[in-house]
Amino acid sequence: NKKIVLGIYGAGGLGREVFELACVINEKYEQWSEIIFIDDDADNVNNLRTLQVLKFSDIEKEFSSSDIEICIAVGEPSIRKILYDRLVTCGLELTSLIHPDVVIPNSTTIGKGTIICKFLSITCDIIIGENVYIHPNVCIGHDAIVGSHTVVSSYVDVAGDCNIGSSTFLAINVCMR
Repeated sequence: NKKIVLGIYGAGGLGREVFELACVINEKYEQWSEIIFIDDDADNVNNLRTLQVLKFSDIEKEFSSSDIEICIAVGEPSIRKILYDRLVTCGLELTSLIHPDVVIPNSTTIGKGTIICKFLSITCDIIIGENVYIHPNVCIGHDAIVGSHTVVSSYVDVAGDCNIGSSTFLAINVCMR
């Protein structure tokens, strides 16, 4: 069973948060042999984790699609979409990261590349698109739709039947009905 590398695309503050989430996941499931950062400005990254930081061009040279899974750790929805399109075009595999304590009902659909942090309350019949980032302490009600490339900040409460469009940013403490 060959383990693959997890590449976290974005080495800033959100990237470090995703690294911590990935460590929790990896401790429980032992999915990755190594976790690295990918950042197009790799030469100027303040690397607090002393992880390897590679530019995207290096990833294309050093890894085949079967050797690496990538998640996007950038908080601006429009840039999330650009990076997502770049990865898909290059045939690289996006992976979803879901905190092990989060319960996802069978009636809920989650798109590839989505990151879900701890303390998420998710009810039923929800559709979460691709490449979505959901911060801790979020509540999403029945029959809600969260569009692709969206960022949902902490303490957001989305009531049932809400439809959040693609590439949306929901700021801290937003309540939607």
